[in-house]
Amino acid sequence: MFTRLGQGEWTSHDLRKVARTGWADIGIDHLIGELLINHAMGHNVKVYIQSDVMSRKRDALEKWHAHLDSKGLNRIQTLTGFRSGDSGNGLQATEHKGCNPIQESTIGEV
Repeated sequence: MFTRLGQGEWTSHDLRKVARTGWADIGIDHLIGELLINHAMGHNVKVYIQSDVMSRKRDALEKWHAHLDSKGLNRIQTLTGFRSGDSGNGLQATEHKGCNPIQESTIGEV
């Protein structure tokens, strides 16, 4: 799906590379970056790091969001405002409304 949307110029893996590079550029710890993109930890890391890193991951993502906002993303986010609640849309998808069905397999793309 991402390959088709990127018209062969980028893939979903490219988005992961951009994020991972950006995290390194703003000083996010290497291990935390690897955990954020869900890379498997090696045996030694699993054995020696027993702490819960959720708060460090949250701090890293907040730092990343602040960085993106400083680059102008906050202007896009505020265009629609924050909303919550029931959209009123039914639970069943309406066939052929809004987009065409995906014909090719997306297995292997994340």
